[in-house]
Amino acid sequence: MYHFKTKKHSFNYTIHQVQNTTNVQISVCKDEGVLLTVPKSFTKSNLQFVLARKADWIAEQLGNVQPSEENHTQDEEKITEAENVVQSDEKKSFQSGERFFYLGRQYRLNIETTEDTPSFAFKYSKFTAQIPTSWDEAKTNEEIFTMLKEWYIAKGHDKTKDILKSLNPLLTNDVASITWEESPNLVSYNNGDVKADWHLLMAPMATIEAVIAKEVEQNPSSLFEDYNERLEWLKDHTLSL
Repeated sequence: MYHFKTKKHSFNYTIHQVQNTTNVQISVCKDEGVLLTVPKSFTKSNLQFVLARKADWIAEQLGNVQPSEENHTQDEEKITEAENVVQSDEKKSFQSGERFFYLGRQYRLNIETTEDTPSFAFKYSKFTAQIPTSWDEAKTNEEIFTMLKEWYIAKGHDKTKDILKSLNPLLTNDVASITWEESPNLVSYNNGDVKADWHLLMAPMATIEAVIAKEVEQNPSSLFEDYNERLEWLKDHTLSL
């Protein structure tokens, strides 16, 4: 049995880990209480992530399943909600004019055709992808995704020093490095090394710091007065292209 607590909510929950899934299922019923069914690879940071996003929903369901004669039928019925922590980018179709988050702000993508070699740049607060006219739609989408992903990862390397400078004075356990990559876990921590999924770079810097601290520290909420507010962004936005 585990316990989740914020200024607004407090409840106990249990965890059931399963293989071959990327979904998180939250079930609320009178007999079992709050049950989270999660992937085997799910980390503490991923878990707290989902709980923070779904705390209002869970509290509402807990209020609906209190034992009483009037709502006995509803008490026995499981109320379930499932979601992905990071939405899949597979088969993404890119359009000129789309906007993508970076550090909490949205930037426009311009797609231009060229007879020369392909290129990708971020200038004047916008992404510009120059695509050879010989590429078909599938090739164009595949290559734009790759270029965007590589851009985010490169930016993650550039921002790592700033993140460590801000976080390490607050942490009990110092972070020596942050590796940005494609990962089933949003953030994982082992012996001073953090591995973070590159999608996290879409969130504001304050949110990134809170998510990393959540994985590294036993009591991350004590590090920031606005800890819950830092995580609020994730409740309202999807980490995907």
